[in-house]
Amino acid sequence: MALNSFINAFSPPSSVSTEQNEDGGERPGLFVHNRRIVLELVNKIFDNKRGNVELSSSHCSSIAKKPSEYSYDNRLKYWKDMLEQRKFVQANIQEKTGKTPAQILFNRGVTVDERDKQTVRRLMDYAERLNPLTVMQRQEAILPEYIDCSTCQYVHEIRETLPKAERDGEKVVEITGLPLVTKEELLGKPKEQGGHKKSDWLRSKVLEEHIERKREDIERVIEFYPDIDKLQIVGESFSKMNTLRHNADIQYIGEEKIHFISQDSICEPTAPAASTSEPPPQPEYSVRINEHIFQLTEKRSSKYVELEVRFECEPFEKVVKRVLHLENLGKRVLGFEWVHRPYFEKNAGLLKAYDDEFLFQHKPFRLTSGESIDVVVQFQPRRADITKQKWMLKIDPQFFCRKVDAVVVRLSGKCKPAPEYIAKIRAVQTEVLNKSNTTMVRQITTRLASLTPLIKLPEVICPYKRTLTELELFEFYNPGYRCERYHDIQLLKELYERLKKPREPAWDLSIESLKAIILRQESPDKRALYFVEMISILEEMRGRPPIDFDEKILDNTERERTCYVYVRGIISTGIDEWEELTLTIEEAFLKAAWKEYIDNYSKASEEGAGGDAEHIEMLLNEFDEEEIKMWLVKELRHRKPFRDTLYMQTYTHVCNFIEDIVSVIESTDIV
Repeated sequence: MALNSFINAFSPPSSVSTEQNEDGGERPGLFVHNRRIVLELVNKIFDNKRGNVELSSSHCSSIAKKPSEYSYDNRLKYWKDMLEQRKFVQANIQEKTGKTPAQILFNRGVTVDERDKQTVRRLMDYAERLNPLTVMQRQEAILPEYIDCSTCQYVHEIRETLPKAERDGEKVVEITGLPLVTKEELLGKPKEQGGHKKSDWLRSKVLEEHIERKREDIERVIEFYPDIDKLQIVGESFSKMNTLRHNADIQYIGEEKIHFISQDSICEPTAPAASTSEPPPQPEYSVRINEHIFQLTEKRSSKYVELEVRFECEPFEKVVKRVLHLENLGKRVLGFEWVHRPYFEKNAGLLKAYDDEFLFQHKPFRLTSGESIDVVVQFQPRRADITKQKWMLKIDPQFFCRKVDAVVVRLSGKCKPAPEYIAKIRAVQTEVLNKSNTTMVRQITTRLASLTPLIKLPEVICPYKRTLTELELFEFYNPGYRCERYHDIQLLKELYERLKKPREPAWDLSIESLKAIILRQESPDKRALYFVEMISILEEMRGRPPIDFDEKILDNTERERTCYVYVRGIISTGIDEWEELTLTIEEAFLKAAWKEYIDNYSKASEEGAGGDAEHIEMLLNEFDEEEIKMWLVKELRHRKPFRDTLYMQTYTHVCNFIEDIVSVIESTDIV
């Protein structure tokens, strides 16, 4: 009774409601609603200024969400890690050398000249600093001793620390540079460097005179200045490229013929050796292309070489393949030149490579006698696509007597997407298809009642599927035989294994196939022996089985047990779902009742007199919030809206899982 009187004290009196209706006019509810919205907005503004935050009712977790499998591409992750690794290496180099990244690059003409210039300046600076007269005349700077009044401490004198070169009296100077071959490999030839003009500082006469004046000082630092161009290792082919710039009319002479041609020969060749089989004469012009050998004769060859090489990889991967092996088998020098042609004559832009997917050395080259070269092609795609290229290798002189007087090389590259990308695309497509299928199923089911006629379901002979054992299969394939032991089946299998050929299939549990393989034996004695063995095994299995085959399938306790398990699971699941449904409905109604209760309490506190308001606050503090909610729950269970909602939801839920039970029973019942 005390609790009921306490709750009634917060409800507004009837006089207040009538006064509000008279002041509000025709629509008092709209006025109260607008007033409540204004109060909420004003309170929210003041709460934001004070820093008050309304906590969410949802569960918060400090554990970070794991990224999805398809949210981050492995190629982007690899590139990001590579950039971070390069930044780390760049920072280490800058810390150890004290040079900026632009000063370390060797593939720039400006950097190479500037490095040589700074090397000479550093060498001359050390020579001037390590001059004995300069070292003797240099005095150390000394910071005198003094007393620090602020800390009342005596500070000793501080002497200057000379650089390490002056203290040791010597310096090991490191000379760095690039040979001519390396410069051409990194920078290219002078005509390929964009017309960059080299610095004249290193070749100036003033610098030469300055070095001559300080020659003695420089020799104290370094004994000699190395000639970097003479430290390079030049291959034989490189020297021939610089000297042999004319046509291929070059013939190599062996050591034996030099004695007859040279005018300054010292001695004649010794007596000829014993007669041996002379090797076949070497042709003037001959070339080996992979496995084919061509010679230049009066009648040129009508054969030709056409290759098609296929590449397949993922984006940003590299595939390297050897396409051609060329070898000069003749005496003369052969010239080779690559010519690019469109892959499709009528449509040159179809499947054209735009991003240098195919990389190989396609500059003109020459092969001397006995020299060989391998043409290696690297395929490095950057996007999923199919690209094709066609190259023709022309040989001077010509070896082919055809319309296409060259070696044709067709390059075909297929770049397939990464598996992660394909999986992501398939996941998106599956999601779209599932949504579309769900929409179509809903549209069909809404019209299913009006479109579907009354159809009588056909009779089902076997209501469910079951895997039969070998004994049951043997009785099914061989009517009139009854097999109760696996040992008999194994004896028949062993007999079949002894008689069949190695590549023949296993026994199919049929007696007819076993008889056929016995009759296939050539020896009559063996056939009789095997028949006696087979009949001795089958004699014990003759007779009709005691139980019909259909009864074994239909009268099965496993089917009934499965039905009971499914029905029990549906009932237990339905009860659990009903309990969760009841709790959800109670929480929803409790939130609305609690909000209504708080609103009534706020109105009563604003409109009540001073003494009554103090009395209400005292009563509210006496009761706990949980006790008030328990009281509200008891009140809710007696309200008609709550009971109607609970009954409707319970009825729907019970109908659903009863339908599931009926469907399970019907599916396992014999029709």
